[in-house]
Amino acid sequence: MQPKPIRNRIAAAVLLGVLSDAPQAFAQAAPPAATEAKPPAAPEEGPIQRRQSRSHVLGLRYDLGAASSYGLGYLHVHDTSTVRSHAGVTTYVGYGIEGRLSTYDHSRVDAAIVSAAGRIGAWGHGGGLSIELLAGAGIANGRAIPVGSIGAFFGLYFLELGYSFQVPIASERPEWCASHQFSVRIHMPFYQYALRQWEEPAVRR
Repeated sequence: MQPKPIRNRIAAAVLLGVLSDAPQAFAQAAPPAATEAKPPAAPEEGPIQRRQSRSHVLGLRYDLGAASSYGLGYLHVHDTSTVRSHAGVTTYVGYGIEGRLSTYDHSRVDAAIVSAAGRIGAWGHGGGLSIELLAGAGIANGRAIPVGSIGAFFGLYFLELGYSFQVPIASERPEWCASHQFSVRIHMPFYQYALRQWEEPAVRR
């Protein structure tokens, strides 16, 4: 049997060795420090494609309310298109003239309506919206009555369906002048000119 002091010295040496190795063992066992994740880089956007043109457009008009009207119209249209990453929008402004024949019960023509027309709208791949303003006069029985109309339309390509409200100005409403109307517009472009196309670099944020 070893003397007690020697045993104490051996035990103390063993304990010191264990304590000196503990930090290294802890460092090896600890998980690696988390590094800050970098956000994924945003995909580089392609250039913006722009296009402008002017067009002459003929159209068919139909309005159904308390009375019906059928007509033809002409518009001079200025349009601008913007396309980026295969998605885009086209805005336009048009002005022109139109003539309609109005009938109350389809047994005869009750009035002829001639109006100046203005339109503004925007559309994309899923269709678009337009606002229409008309101001003119309805001629019946040798008398001209000022008539105005405002309408809102949803369109797809050359066909538009919508609602319009027609009102006589400074006059009682005659039978041939319907107020609330379901309206159809068909547009037929027949000549395009002043076409201009260019590209612009995308704005980086």
